[in-house]
Amino acid sequence: MAQATAKRKFPSNGSGKDWIGETELELESFSFTWTIKNYTFLSTTDILESPTFYGGSKTKHGWKLLMNPGVFSPPVIYLKLCSYGDQLSELKAITAHFQVSILNAEGHPGIPEEFRPKQDHAFTKDDFVSQNISVFPSPLEQADRSILRFIVNDTLKILCQVWIPGEMKEKVTTCQWKPSDEQKPNPKDRLAIDLGKMFSKSIATDVTVSTGVTSFKAHKAILSAPSSVFAAMFNANMMEREMATVKIDDYDKEVVKGMLDHLYTGETTVMANRAQKLLQIAEKYNLEGLKEDCEYSIAHKLNKDNVAEILALAHTHNAPILKSHAISFINWNKEELRKMKSFQDAVKAFALSGLLVDLYLSSTN
Repeated sequence: MAQATAKRKFPSNGSGKDWIGETELELESFSFTWTIKNYTFLSTTDILESPTFYGGSKTKHGWKLLMNPGVFSPPVIYLKLCSYGDQLSELKAITAHFQVSILNAEGHPGIPEEFRPKQDHAFTKDDFVSQNISVFPSPLEQADRSILRFIVNDTLKILCQVWIPGEMKEKVTTCQWKPSDEQKPNPKDRLAIDLGKMFSKSIATDVTVSTGVTSFKAHKAILSAPSSVFAAMFNANMMEREMATVKIDDYDKEVVKGMLDHLYTGETTVMANRAQKLLQIAEKYNLEGLKEDCEYSIAHKLNKDNVAEILALAHTHNAPILKSHAISFINWNKEELRKMKSFQDAVKAFALSGLLVDLYLSSTN
């Protein structure tokens, strides 16, 4: 079961250190490309044998490829262990994984990975393992069993890749605990929490925002910083400056509190249901951050039934982001919208008939 990641991690022991462990299987890999020239003249030979090739710098085993050549049927290729490295007894089996491929004219395996199975075997000296080479790129082409398409200038190239597992290595160390960047608290989040606490607990407030029914304690500096309208109220010779009260009686308490929550914390829980009203109050008090958040929230809910209303809202309250989304939505769905009586009625109801909507509907013609 998936477990939620904790936002902050603390040291797991009294020393302030964590344990770090690593497990690694050493893996030695090497490859051998076998080029067979004048291949068609050798196709009647019983067995072709490659030159000896050797493993990596550690193992130094000797290997060979053996092949039953053919032209009109897939060849059978064998991997053979010829000799051991100096440091190993000949009685010890060598576990190896290998894969054999026929190369195309570009020097790449001529068939997809899924048709080139890897095999593994415990080799002893002079032991060999065969691999049937599939040459058809898909099951639909199994009728074509010829390898002629891989023969270029009467030359066939075969690639053998070998992987030999080595020792298992483990390492455990301790380190001084340090929080990762993901674990560190975001300073902006902490500031938003502290400012939200100042608002919710009315800490050192110096102004009251009243709806006529409910009032909220706030701070002139917080209201003034993002709003030139509030700043003017508190700096000019206005009633709000003298009385330390801002009266907002054209919006209900939920919208006003949503505006204030956003001013202090950058978010509000009423955005989902009251975005249109929040957009209007943001426009009135020149709150660009709140307004932009409202525009995106409303744009996410655009549909054929509400697009005319939202376009009117965006046009009336100078919301360019929302207006752009509404216009794009109309142009994208214009053929269907032209046939919808509900859309035409909404255009008339919201005074969008005439040049405005005609321009939007025809802009991509």
